[in-house]
Amino acid sequence: MSYFWKVGLQSQILNWGFSHDFKALTDEKKFARFSIVPDFSDVKLIRDKEDSTLLQASAKVSGNYLPQDLGFTLFEQEILEDGIPSFGGSLGAPKEIYASYFDMSKDKRYEVYPTVKLFGWDALTFLAEPSAKESDGLCPDENHPHAIDLGLPSGTKWCCCNVGASKPEEYGGYYAWGETSEKSYYGWDNYAYHDINIGSDIAGTSYDVAYIRMGHPWCMPSLVQQQELVNYCSYQWTQLNGVNGILITGPNGSQIFLSAAGIRSGDELIRTDRGYYWSSSHNWNYDGVEVDDDAYNLQFRTSTHWLCDDSASKNGCFVRAVCP
Repeated sequence: MSYFWKVGLQSQILNWGFSHDFKALTDEKKFARFSIVPDFSDVKLIRDKEDSTLLQASAKVSGNYLPQDLGFTLFEQEILEDGIPSFGGSLGAPKEIYASYFDMSKDKRYEVYPTVKLFGWDALTFLAEPSAKESDGLCPDENHPHAIDLGLPSGTKWCCCNVGASKPEEYGGYYAWGETSEKSYYGWDNYAYHDINIGSDIAGTSYDVAYIRMGHPWCMPSLVQQQELVNYCSYQWTQLNGVNGILITGPNGSQIFLSAAGIRSGDELIRTDRGYYWSSSHNWNYDGVEVDDDAYNLQFRTSTHWLCDDSASKNGCFVRAVCP
């Protein structure tokens, strides 16, 4: 079991009898101030998209500081013991340091601290701040939701999470088109707007579940915006933290993940190898006999391409919000 000193960037070193700052004589015979703990910024811990057992840590380092070993210590989140240290890097400001951790559990979440080994002594090993919790590499940090700019011609930004979800891989809620709450049964007999015209495009209205639950400027994507995603982005069927779905890559290389967990019809969850995401666009489809109360959505599955099609408005589907 390993234990580490933990210090803030501007603090003195706990109860030691010397200051956080030292002075060192330069070649010009002038005193320059050196800090025991360098300044760390832009700390990241990213799980590799191709190899989900590989974690990669990085951080920027700046400031004048005493010669020492710099690196990281990896912990299972919130457990500051039994850390995995990794030292490397060289002096110089500013610079970056890196570390890779192999064969890590797919089922655990990790946190990394920049680590300083003063004078090369194991007894003077310090955890510095800020730390970073594991990221999937899709978002800049864990403070979801984020508006992801995929580089689309319209400038539309896509949310990193589904409506009702707190992480990119989480399912979130299943909603009938135009309704803003989940329910246990999705049928025509309890669909709030069966044969009721609430508009051809409900984005930004009281029928828009993204707008109601997430607030301005979020809203449901239109059919045009979903079709733009299909036309200008590539996709790959994959898993994110054990969840099936597609990884969408935009023209600028940025990515979002859409989970696949079927569609709710009646009291059943069906077609769980596929993904269905509502647009804000309605489709009154007349087949020569009756008018079908449908709405457009983005659909995908493992074996075929993704496309925009329509489904019965009563069904429960996911929603992925957009913003200008």
